Amino acid sequence: MSTALISSKTVKDPDFHKSITTSSSTYNAVINNSISPFVSTYDKIIPKENNTGAAHKKRRGETRGLELTKKKRPGHQIDIDIPEHVRRAVGVNCQSYITNIGCIVRQNVPLQVKSWNEIDRTNVTYLLRRVREKFKLGNEPHVDEAIEEDMKRRYTTWRYNLHKKFLQYKSVEEAHENRPENVGEDDWNYLINWWQDDEFLDLSEKNKKNRDKLAITHCAGTKAFSRIRYENQNPENGEEPSRIDMFKLTRFSKKKTSWVGDVTENAFDEMTKLKNPSHTNEESVEAMSDDEIYDQIISTIEARRRADEAERRSTQLADELETVKASAAQQNEELEAVKVSAAQQSEELKAVKAKQNETDALLKKLMAQLTSRK
Repeated sequence: MSTALISSKTVKDPDFHKSITTSSSTYNAVINNSISPFVSTYDKIIPKENNTGAAHKKRRGETRGLELTKKKRPGHQIDIDIPEHVRRAVGVNCQSYITNIGCIVRQNVPLQVKSWNEIDRTNVTYLLRRVREKFKLGNEPHVDEAIEEDMKRRYTTWRYNLHKKFLQYKSVEEAHENRPENVGEDDWNYLINWWQDDEFLDLSEKNKKNRDKLAITHCAGTKAFSRIRYENQNPENGEEPSRIDMFKLTRFSKKKTSWVGDVTENAFDEMTKLKNPSHTNEESVEAMSDDEIYDQIISTIEARRRADEAERRSTQLADELETVKASAAQQNEELEAVKVSAAQQSEELKAVKAKQNETDALLKKLMAQLTSRK
C-alpha cells in the first residue's frame, strides 16, 4: 500500500483550517504553498458518545506543541543545530524541536500503512517543509536526512504506544470500543487488523528475540545519546564525556540509584579498574586510553554473550536431540510391536488357511462320494 499524493479526495490542513480537493491540477499548489497532502488523523475523528463503563482516571493529554508558540517571536524562527557528525538536534531548543516533530507526524502522517517506508516521498517533502517553517535549520544535505530520521522515530514511537494500548485490552472487541481519541475509526480498525496479521506477529517475535540477545541495555529512554553528550560537556572547554563516562550516564539511573543490571555494573567496575591501575592488584598495568578500555570491556562482554548463547544453543540442540532419540526409540518400540502383531496375525492367517484347506478337502471328498452313488 502506498500513500500517493495524486488522488481525488478532500484533505485539510490542521494549521490553516483550509480544505481543498487534490488532483493533478493541485499538485504544484501542495508542494509550493504547503497545502497538506494528508487527511489529518484529527480530521477523521468521530466523537464518542454514550461511552459506557467505569470512569477513567484523568490523564495528561497528548502534547500539542504549545510550548513552541510561547517561545517564538512573531516573524522569527527558533534556531536548531544538527551537526553532521551527530545527525541529531542538539542545544537548548532541541526538546521543542523533538516535541513539534512528533506533533507534525501525528497530525499529518497516515496510519493505514505497515511502516514509514510506505509513505510517499511527496508526502515526506511536505513534512520537511512543515518542519522548516517552524525552525531555522541549515541547508546541508545531512540536515533533511536527519529530520526525516527524527520523523521516522516519532512515527514508530507513536505506533508503538498505540500498540501498547491495544495490548491492554482483554479482547479485540474491547479494543474496538476503546479507540484513542486522537485516532480515526478507520485508522484504529486498520491497526487492529494489522496487529493480528501473521506478518506483523512474525516480525514482532523476531524483534523480541533480537532484544533478548542484548547483554547491555540503557536507561536513557528515548533521549538521544548525542543530547546527553551535549548536555554533559565540560563547561570550561566544551569537551564531551568519554565513552566510559557516557556508559555510566546512560546505564546508571540517578532516580533509582542503581544500574540497569549486574552485567552493566560489573562492566563499569572493570573499566574503572583499567582506567585507574592503582586500584588493581596487579603490579604493573599498561596505560590504556578510555576508548581502548571501553572497546576491550565491551568486546569481552560480547564474547561472553556469544559464548553463553552458543552454550545455550548447544544445550537446546542436545535436548532436542534427546527428544528426537526418545521419539525414535518409542517409534521403534511401536514398530516392533506392529511387527510382532503382524507376525501373530500371519500365523493366525496360516492357521485359518490350513483349516480352510481341510474343509475344502472334506467337502470335495463328500461331493465325490455323492456323485459315485448316483
